[in-house]
Amino acid sequence: MTLLRDRAPDARVFKGTFLSPRGSTHSEAGGSASGVSRLRTLADVEVFDPGWLSVGPDGRILALARECPKDARHVVDFGDALVMPGFVDTHTHLPQYAFTGLGDLPLLPWLETYTFPHERAFCDPTLARARARHFFQACLAMGTTTVMAYGTHHEEAVHIAFEEARASGIRAGIGLVLMDSHVPADFATESGKSLLAADRLAACWDRAGNGRLRFVVTPRFAVSCTQGLMEGAADLAQRRGLLVQTHLAENKDEIALVRELFPKAKSYTDVYDSCGLLGKNTLLAHCVHLGADERALLQERGCVVAHCASSNTFLSSGLMPLSRFLEEGMRVSLGTDVAGGTSLSMLAEMKAVGDAARLRKALYGEEPVKAPSLLSLATLEGARAVGLDRHIGNFAVGKAADFVVVDDLLSHPLYPRLGRNRQELGQQLEQRQGQTLATGESALERLSRVISRPHPDAVRETWIEGTKVFSRKG
Repeated sequence: MTLLRDRAPDARVFKGTFLSPRGSTHSEAGGSASGVSRLRTLADVEVFDPGWLSVGPDGRILALARECPKDARHVVDFGDALVMPGFVDTHTHLPQYAFTGLGDLPLLPWLETYTFPHERAFCDPTLARARARHFFQACLAMGTTTVMAYGTHHEEAVHIAFEEARASGIRAGIGLVLMDSHVPADFATESGKSLLAADRLAACWDRAGNGRLRFVVTPRFAVSCTQGLMEGAADLAQRRGLLVQTHLAENKDEIALVRELFPKAKSYTDVYDSCGLLGKNTLLAHCVHLGADERALLQERGCVVAHCASSNTFLSSGLMPLSRFLEEGMRVSLGTDVAGGTSLSMLAEMKAVGDAARLRKALYGEEPVKAPSLLSLATLEGARAVGLDRHIGNFAVGKAADFVVVDDLLSHPLYPRLGRNRQELGQQLEQRQGQTLATGESALERLSRVISRPHPDAVRETWIEGTKVFSRKG
């Protein structure tokens, strides 16, 4: 075994079955963040079964090896659980979590019926704090260690959200939602005032919490923003070096409305480009209905597509052509998009993404996206999307020890009827049916099952920088 960092005397060692996406940055923590890997590279996940992860007192990875270090003093044994990099959710909505699963409407009526009334309630600081605390706890319980979240248009509520994110220990990008057109009157804020509020929040919170927190410039979408507001948002992002997040081409009615509101624009994507919002720090959610020229423009600008398959299905928006985007070289990450999405679970979102890709294979002959690629999209590619791939995303030496411990046995169809652990289940199968499936399955087969059959309690523990921030046992 070769160590690439000196082992501290009080280094901790964790044992389990580790899955580490390699991409183009696995061999070193400071790899390039440009572009996105094609399907065959995304599927390159290294398996350590078993593996031993050495973590220094600073929470950074010293080594991931196939043998226990001889000088290990304390080993945390996760048994045969799957250990994956912490999940990176690159698009979701904090204030919408409370009504997840409600509504059988397309996007625009759904916003008016459910979203705006729930977001309006965040004018109450007590409610805003309780909801934010619950939201970040729920993220950690689902194995999400990094989340990009929309707040509301209330400056105080967003300030509170940052306080609760810091207290939870999660890595979070949070945005004050900017709107000044085609929204309820009490949501529309004069652009100068909302941009000043955004600037105050950025000054207070961007890179706070030991660098774990980011303020994200967040124009809701072109329908709710005037050109002046979007240009001001772009100026703020450029001046302070901030991330940008918004929605693009989610729904056909939305696209038609944008065409009416911006008749001189070449396309929906061109609306954002003409305002200066597109760049390598821009996260664009959905992108279901993009023309070839729009895709080429996004690639030229280096933007990231945050793929939200669960939401696209729930709101009947469509099936984003993920495989095509990847083969064209588009930067892609995943987002749960609650409450359009039906769960904060990134395991459930991976299932939705895989299912949508299979449907596109059946309908259009596109390449399916399998479990290893889904894991890469939910971890390393998410880290690249938010500019953190030098720090998180896999188990490369020098990166922060952000990881999730997944009890995949809960997804086994015969658990717990034939056994409550893998060895017992395997023995029962062998005795009753002459099968050894429970003990003979590979780590990647187990990954496929836990994605295909995600259990709500699958995440046993969540760790950030070598510190446990969630445990199912309490």
